[in-house]
Amino acid sequence: MIHVSVESSWDGDAILADIERRAHDLARRLADRVAEDAGARCPVDSGKLKGAIQARPKGDDFEVVVALPYAAAIEEGSTRNGTGPRPFLSPALQTAYGEMPDVARSMGLRMATGGSAPAIPTRHVPTAPRIPTNKEVLRV
Repeated sequence: MIHVSVESSWDGDAILADIERRAHDLARRLADRVAEDAGARCPVDSGKLKGAIQARPKGDDFEVVVALPYAAAIEEGSTRNGTGPRPFLSPALQTAYGEMPDVARSMGLRMATGGSAPAIPTRHVPTAPRIPTNKEVLRV
């Protein structure tokens, strides 16, 4: 009779924790890149818009916010003011999506790649857009 015993030193919990930590770091880096690129692309008058673009944690995720009541009107245009769209946030998102594999690779991660970047949805701008209040935030 032959008896075989296998011992493993594989620590699945530690591996999963490392994957979660790396994914969290990747999300943070990409959010920072989006905020930086959006700041470089935004139209500058007083500098308030550029200064209001932030990447910040939201639970286990990150979000890029522009906490100004007129940010959406600049990004999407405003029929009230007769201004056309001057997108700064959506192009920054598209760029970050394309850079994601390179950022992951720089962190020692491998990503499955393929396909094209998804279209970044924009809100429908009605004829008379409602300008967000000071408490509202443009979230992406």
